[in-house]
Amino acid sequence: MQIIPVLDIKNNQVVQAIKGERSNYQPIQSSLCSSSNPLEITKTLINKTKAKVLYLADLDAIENKKNTPDNFRLIHLLSQQFPDQSFWVDAGFDSSDKLTLWKTIPNLKPVIGTESHSDISQLLKVLTSDSILSLDFKDGHLLGPKEILDQAQHWPNEIILMSLDSVGSNSGPNFSLMTRFQTLHSKKIFYAAGGVRDQKDLERLKDSATGGALIASALHNGKLTFEK
Repeated sequence: MQIIPVLDIKNNQVVQAIKGERSNYQPIQSSLCSSSNPLEITKTLINKTKAKVLYLADLDAIENKKNTPDNFRLIHLLSQQFPDQSFWVDAGFDSSDKLTLWKTIPNLKPVIGTESHSDISQLLKVLTSDSILSLDFKDGHLLGPKEILDQAQHWPNEIILMSLDSVGSNSGPNFSLMTRFQTLHSKKIFYAAGGVRDQKDLERLKDSATGGALIASALHNGKLTFEK
């Protein structure tokens, strides 16, 4: 099972994500690194975990507020500094034009989050076989067009099950959600996002044949380590 470190980036800093309440996010306080600088955090996470894949959420792009620039330049720089890593990036891809720009980064794989879409036709226009679909849940409900749940024929092979209310909550992954989707769509690869606390959670996900886990808090608070 793949361990995928997460960086939530807002205003050029890595922030601590808690329960999807983005207006309250503050710069990360990490036991691994004294800085919230994305370059330093990325370097540290790669050194500690040996991860080949990192997940980046460009929160400024996802929130899409007026007069707030996205973090394209920063993420492009990270991709250049770490060319051997693959970066899975959710930057609120709600149009083909935006997606085309980001795809100029060679080691980037776009994550298409349902929360960034208001209707199914818009979502399907940007959802391609070389992307990753993020099914974004909060309080048990899918954010975005519900119709996508009944159109698995359009899904790419890799799916993130994002439980936003579990992120940074120390409550554990949404195992029932994972089991539900693995049962219905056994040929797809699913990744758990939100709530992973420790090695026991990872072992349980691994035992259920989960493809991987996206992790932030448990790495920064020291509950998960990768020391030999």
